[in-house]
Amino acid sequence: MRRRGFTYVESGAVIMILLLLAALVIPNIIGESKDRKVRLFKLDMKTLVEQARGESIRTGHTFGLTFDKAKSALSVVDEAPDDAQQPKIELPPLAVPTEVEAKKFNADQDESPSDGWRIPFFPDGTTAGGGIEFAYAGQPFSLTVSRGDVNVQVVDGPMPDLSLEKWKAGSFTPRG
Repeated sequence: MRRRGFTYVESGAVIMILLLLAALVIPNIIGESKDRKVRLFKLDMKTLVEQARGESIRTGHTFGLTFDKAKSALSVVDEAPDDAQQPKIELPPLAVPTEVEAKKFNADQDESPSDGWRIPFFPDGTTAGGGIEFAYAGQPFSLTVSRGDVNVQVVDGPMPDLSLEKWKAGSFTPRG
């Protein structure tokens, strides 16, 4: 009478193959999860800026986009005076994912320290502009808000130069 079934060697081989496959697949799943968090963070930053501008127009208050270094979060602050008739509006802060590091800050065309960084949104729908550069896995990406009418961009790469284009004295454009 012959018994049918798997031997210990066959079972061990199957288990080893499954462990090798798991070792190859699990890091990819974890990496995808982190990438997804960062993609959502980029979208949420644009949404937060749009909410700040919208609340500023709606309430007639100036709102400021700030960075809270202690909480590693972007916050929108209602800058209405304390004696304003309407209560101050609070928008929930946007936490920066732990895999992302804030590197460089620019406000009103000048480099700024993280604790003093602020982009104001005025009741007429305009802003003084600014930006913030982040790094994820060694690669930079930036949130930029253009001066004047709000144009929000999240760009891969370092923060672009946000200074106003100035005419250089003494230069000219030859006419042909």
